Amino acid sequence: MLNDRYADSIIAGRVEAFDGLEIQGVRNLNVPADPSGTQCEVDNKRPQFFSVYVHVTFEAGGGVECVGDFGTHALAEEYAIKLAKKYHWPIRDCYAHADLEMAQALGFETADQMREHQVWLEKNGTAEYKKWVAEIVKNRANEGASQP
Repeated sequence: MLNDRYADSIIAGRVEAFDGLEIQGVRNLNVPADPSGTQCEVDNKRPQFFSVYVHVTFEAGGGVECVGDFGTHALAEEYAIKLAKKYHWPIRDCYAHADLEMAQALGFETADQMREHQVWLEKNGTAEYKKWVAEIVKNRANEGASQP
């Protein structure tokens, strides 16, 4: 399971250059034979893994730097909490809030409950449900391929 932690090497001696943490869902767009290397994008709807970022202060140039990649949201959250306690930084969990409104509209209390139910449906849903999901995935892939 992916559990790469490298905050010590990123932050080392530059604590004042950072002022917060962020958790994001991430999708790897890289094709395995592609010589250009890894290409990732933030995707809080259907992430393949999760990254923890430190916020770079405006004075230090702004932006974010990745300090960890994780196979589950729980691992990313655990690491972010550890760093937040150590450096007294706030955490912005973009994944946890991405689907909260939708989850509540569907009658779930949390986005994690909704996602757990979705996983259950993907495993135990009817043939019609699985066919419907496959069609949506296919349409999304086609939409992505047609964009410049």
